[in-house]
Amino acid sequence: MLQGAAGALVVPGSLAILTAVYEDEEERGRAIGVWSGSSGITTILGPFLGGWLVDALSWRWVFLINIPIIAVAWWLLVRYVPETRDQQAPKRLDWPGTALTIVGLGGIAYGLTEGAVIGWRAPLVLGGLIGGSVALVAFVWWEARAPAPMLPLALFRSRVFAGTNLATLAIYAALSGAFFFAGIYLQNTLGYSALQAGASLFPVSIIIFFLSARFGRLAGRDGPRPYLTGGALLFGVGALLFLRVAPGVAYWSTILPAVTVMGFGLALIVAPLTAAVMGAVPSHNAGIASAINNVASRVAGLLAIAALGAVVAVSFDAALTTRARDLAPTSVVAAQVAAARRDPTGARTLTDLPPETAAAIDGSVTEAFHRAMIACALVAALGALAAATTIGPGARRAATTVAGGVEGAAALGRVGGK
Repeated sequence: MLQGAAGALVVPGSLAILTAVYEDEEERGRAIGVWSGSSGITTILGPFLGGWLVDALSWRWVFLINIPIIAVAWWLLVRYVPETRDQQAPKRLDWPGTALTIVGLGGIAYGLTEGAVIGWRAPLVLGGLIGGSVALVAFVWWEARAPAPMLPLALFRSRVFAGTNLATLAIYAALSGAFFFAGIYLQNTLGYSALQAGASLFPVSIIIFFLSARFGRLAGRDGPRPYLTGGALLFGVGALLFLRVAPGVAYWSTILPAVTVMGFGLALIVAPLTAAVMGAVPSHNAGIASAINNVASRVAGLLAIAALGAVVAVSFDAALTTRARDLAPTSVVAAQVAAARRDPTGARTLTDLPPETAAAIDGSVTEAFHRAMIACALVAALGALAAATTIGPGARRAATTVAGGVEGAAALGRVGGK
């Protein structure tokens, strides 16, 4: 909770400072590029450093290593960053809107996560799903009437801004779900270490690093719509290529092609996405525009992992039920199958499994993983549809203004910040 609150303060605040300090459009674009590129560095270092820390030391070091980085950042802020204020900004916070958001997203995430575990008709699950949905509806109603709304609905009157955020929601839902469950599958079913799993997805970072700047410039010339549409569809194709992945397959012939196609899709997406969002609103709304787009991407990740977790759990249970009919009907096997059902993503880590039981669990996990990848491909296609139908040719001028400064640095930062 503390890290989430701190992140909410840092991300939009930093972009708002840049917008206020750099008044020249060209200089501001370059500053935004550096801002985004700074977080983009973590895309390169994160998988290796995080995997090495987990394997060599402890998962706790993934958190402890942040402390010296935070100390340096704090010193730089105090010493070099000027204070800026918007004298016309509301003087009070939107506490009702904040409470409704927490209840809404928290209730839905809890219901989706626990439904497959304790049952979809359980009172807590139904209460979470229904209560969360009601809270989100009430949130929209309140924001339209609040004297100082945390989410100014007037910004969504811009077709480009609304469409780009809708595309962001879908694309980052597909991205978050695909990478989350791919990492789990690589480790728990294929037996990769944490470092190996992180390195397996590393080609995505390489492709984005070298190609996103070029696609950012092209999007400035042609407009972001074809790049967002094509990139989302290409990412979906990469997700479908994961259907070839199963226990015993070679990384180079199955996983690498899927990851490579995903990387090309993201390289097409991230720079035009940033440019379209920042170019769709006046410069004085840059901070809130950045905040809304970051909220869209994070909400997408939250709900995608929860919803896909339900897909994985239900698919795994159905597949294992079918395969369990061919297993020896002993109490030991029944207990092992029941334990696997309670934790689908960690089922293969059960010890002392007979070969037949292990094969049944592996096959069921693989089938559930494939269903999750199909769902990610469909969601990515929805993102492509949103971009194609809402971002018109008029977005070209806005994209040109921003893409020249943001380019690949901003694009890499969008992924690195996730």
